[in-house]
Amino acid sequence: MRWNEAIDDYKSAVDKISDGTKDAKERFQLGVTYRRVDGRLNDSIAELKKACETPAVKPNYINNLGLSYFEADMMPEAEH
Repeated sequence: MRWNEAIDDYKSAVDKISDGTKDAKERFQLGVTYRRVDGRLNDSIAELKKACETPAVKPNYINNLGLSYFEADMMPEAEH
């Protein structure tokens, strides 16, 4: 599927970014995109967790991480 190829290329580019602020924003966008593609919820959670661990974390990063946990039926994680 072309979506997965595009996402994997984008992830490769994001992995090369070292600036913490830009890294957070790009990982957030990648996490949200993963959530919209079937079968990629674990990838979504992983990227959103990385975005939430940066000094540039924003409330919508945390909110979207909770949404990914919710969609993955991981309620205890979604509540925190």
